[in-house]
Amino acid sequence: MSTLSSNLPFFIPWESSSWIQWQSQNWTFVYALIILYLLSVRLGAAYMTASSPFDLRKQLVRWNLGLAIFSILGARVTVVEMISVLSNQGLYKAVCDNTFVDNEQVLFWNWLWTWSKLIEFGDTAFLVLRKKPLTFLHVYHHALTALWAFFFWHSGLPISRWTISMNFFVHSFMYTYFALAAYGVKIPKPVALFVTIIQILQMLIGCAVSNFLIYARITGISCKMDLIHDICVNLTYISYAILFIHMFYSKYLKKAKSIDSKNK
Repeated sequence: MSTLSSNLPFFIPWESSSWIQWQSQNWTFVYALIILYLLSVRLGAAYMTASSPFDLRKQLVRWNLGLAIFSILGARVTVVEMISVLSNQGLYKAVCDNTFVDNEQVLFWNWLWTWSKLIEFGDTAFLVLRKKPLTFLHVYHHALTALWAFFFWHSGLPISRWTISMNFFVHSFMYTYFALAAYGVKIPKPVALFVTIIQILQMLIGCAVSNFLIYARITGISCKMDLIHDICVNLTYISYAILFIHMFYSKYLKKAKSIDSKNK
């Protein structure tokens, strides 16, 4: 079994079994919160049509900085565990074995990650209150990620190792970028491009891992997985990949083509 060194920082002594039991029995409460989120988005956007945008720059800097620090701390634990398994036991073990469930440190940060998906609904509140464009991708991604986070965490399936570590890693860069931009730092365009690219790579890797798990189930390869869970993850990652690639095309490639055609 792979166990993280007890010398790693950022761990509060914590016992997971009670939370696993509670969330396995009560995780469906997240449906009500997601419905409330979607209604709030609709009603908030309608209210703001007749209102002036709020000046929330300082609050937005603090918000994004807090989420950036949280993501960096989470990545410090979960990504290290991922790298440890990949380097010591190989890709197969990282995909098919859930040794992280024996590590309270990793489970603790996985649990924090799950609840953070509800906190991240605040991202949408800032967009609505500041009257910034609100895309289908943004709302869909926030709502669906929160649903699957609560559906999956207590199951302890190996796919969670990939989902959570990759998300912490990407958000470490994303929220740092958002915090700097909100503060007024002029960030070079390649940095924004990099953030979008690692978001897309996250989705494509998720597609590859979940596809392998389905393949393992069909061919009889020994692999800890649940078919329903994995199909949900696979379809979600495919939809995310399509939407993020479309965003990348519209924001960078299509705009570049338009500029080129105007210059001719």
